[in-house]
Amino acid sequence: MKSYDDILIHHAKHPVHAVEREFHAPWEGSTGAQSGYIEHRNRSCGDVVRLWWRTENGVIADVFHHASGCMLCKASASILCEAVRGVAQERIPELVQAVERITLKTAADDQAKVPSELGGRLAKSQPTKPETPVGGSEPMRLQTPVSESVQALSQVRDFPTRRKCITLAWEALAASVPVD
Repeated sequence: MKSYDDILIHHAKHPVHAVEREFHAPWEGSTGAQSGYIEHRNRSCGDVVRLWWRTENGVIADVFHHASGCMLCKASASILCEAVRGVAQERIPELVQAVERITLKTAADDQAKVPSELGGRLAKSQPTKPETPVGGSEPMRLQTPVSESVQALSQVRDFPTRRKCITLAWEALAASVPVD
């Protein structure tokens, strides 16, 4: 098993679904699927996350990101793109709340886990498949289960001033994907 630090470093150096800043989603201008773009900024440190997403039949079909700033922000955006593909859009607020919970320092730190009730991709403990890059990153095989990658975000608990770096991408997703 990789350490949580290794998982975060891996995602920061080899992000999943990372694209160039000038990226234009292949579905732009098409009809039939719900899609969107959002940009969120962390004014305290300068992190910027841009997300492009598309849903089909109420499920996140594609999500891409361009994150600039610290390693934690980049890793979190990459983990988000890996975790939310295949998740029903009405589950997005629940997922974002789970990420926010695991990043908080509380009395129940040891019990703060990615909730199994989220089901879908988060409950699976299989390695992810290599992805074909769109506009930027190279494809690569990640050997870490998605739920472990999300759980790695909990490492920010000991650094509360860095929590926003982790949650920025997740808050952007929650603000942009409508819940039907």
